[in-house]
Amino acid sequence: MLAGCRRKISISPSSLTRLSELHAVSDRDAIDHVGTLPIGRGWTYRLRQLIAALTARVRPDERALLARILNDEQVRLFEAMPRFDQRHSLDVYYALARAGYDHPQLLQAALLHDCGKVDSAGRTIPLLYYGLIVILQHSAPRLYIYAARHGHGPLRPFAVHAGHEQRSATYAAAAGSDPVVVQILRDYATKRSTPLTSALRAADDMH
Repeated sequence: MLAGCRRKISISPSSLTRLSELHAVSDRDAIDHVGTLPIGRGWTYRLRQLIAALTARVRPDERALLARILNDEQVRLFEAMPRFDQRHSLDVYYALARAGYDHPQLLQAALLHDCGKVDSAGRTIPLLYYGLIVILQHSAPRLYIYAARHGHGPLRPFAVHAGHEQRSATYAAAAGSDPVVVQILRDYATKRSTPLTSALRAADDMH
C-alpha cells in the first residue's frame, strides 16, 4: 500500500501544460454549436456522455490496477459506485497519468473523488437524474439548491449530488486513506485551489 507522504508537493510546469492541452483538445471535440441551453456543452456531447455511461465497462486489468494502488477499503468504495462512475473515475485517473502526473496520492484521489455519490445507505444517483442535475445547475441554480435542501423522496438524488464531494473526503478518511489523499478531496470539496486540486479539476472536467 502507499505510505503517507508529508514531503512538499512539487508539480512540474510541463505536466500542467500537458493537462491544459489535453483539456483543450477534449473541449474542442465536445463543443456542439447547435445546443440551445446555456449548459456549456451541447446536446450531442450530453448524448455521447449518456451512451458512454450506458455502455461503461471496467476491464479485468483495470480491476488489477485498483487492487495494486488502493487498499481493500478504498477498493470497496470504488466498487460501490455505479459502473458509469467507476469508468469516469478511471478516465480521470488516466487523464492525469497521460499528462505526466505520477503523484500517488493525487491518482488515488482521482479514483475516489466521486465515491460520495453513494449515500450512507448505499444508494446511488440514478443515471437519468444526471441530465436533470446538469440542466438545473446551469439554467435554474436556485431550483437545484431547493431540491438539494429538500432532498427526500424523489429529490434524494439532488441532496446526494450536492454533498458528494465532501462525502467523498469523509469516506476516504474512514477507509484509511493517506492524509494527503483526504486533504486533496477536502480541498476539492471546498473549491480551494492548489496545484493538485487544479489538476484534478481539469481532468474531471475533461470527462
